[in-house]
Amino acid sequence: MAKKIEQEVIEDSEMTLTVDEDAFCQLYVCGGVSYAGQLVKSYKEVFGEDYKDLTLRARKFVGQPHIMARIKELYEPIQNEVEV
Repeated sequence: MAKKIEQEVIEDSEMTLTVDEDAFCQLYVCGGVSYAGQLVKSYKEVFGEDYKDLTLRARKFVGQPHIMARIKELYEPIQNEVEV
């Protein structure tokens, strides 16, 4: 059974995300060993969907420009820490 998607919106300079979209991005980038980098697992955790085509849905979701931009924004500080 799918979770109700939050309709609150988080606005940043160039992008608009719902609370759930931002939660996905946070989990995907900063979710520790259980979720970080785990596309389908992060998507399922946030949106609670259980479809046969979950992998396709997750890939389409993460391919959206505003989602990719938020992931990149969250990843940059982590990347800088590793480089230092």
